[in-house]
Amino acid sequence: MNMILSPEAVIFLWSTLLGTVLGVCYDIFRILRIAVPSGKVLIFIEDLLFFLLAAIVSFFFYQAVNQGIIRGYFLIGELLGFVLYYGTVGKIVYRCAEWIIRWIKKIFGFIFRILLFPLKQIFRLFRKPLRYLRNVFRKLWKKLKNILQSKAVMVYNYFNPKNKWKQREQQPVRKKGRIWRKLKR
Repeated sequence: MNMILSPEAVIFLWSTLLGTVLGVCYDIFRILRIAVPSGKVLIFIEDLLFFLLAAIVSFFFYQAVNQGIIRGYFLIGELLGFVLYYGTVGKIVYRCAEWIIRWIKKIFGFIFRILLFPLKQIFRLFRKPLRYLRNVFRKLWKKLKNILQSKAVMVYNYFNPKNKWKQREQQPVRKKGRIWRKLKR
């Protein structure tokens, strides 16, 4: 028995396959998110790139298949292919990728700890002398800070015209032929 499919059914199946391919592309973006943790802005940019890629691929598909005319069953076929992939094989692929990436991170972490172990031991040897030097420099800095700070004198009280007594105190006083200046601190 020969079955002949109508051209619309063939195009629907091709659009379902296109939806599946777009689901695989979206899984690649999801796996990259597991491998390289990113913030909300980067996730937004990745989603924007995916939708841009999906729009371009769909545009060229519609150009090749139906001279750019968009039919409803094209869109339904793409959506059906994406949902079928995402709900079945996509979940399995995502979990396997998550497991593989977790193990790769553990292996690299173990290798990194082995490589850093000698540096960690060297740091432990020098930890106490470094703390001592840090405390010495802190004390020295506090002393220098106190030495370099100028003692604040309230200048506005000495030149206030209402308070003439303070002005007289600032004026030079003669004692035994020398000029003395009284300064209060």
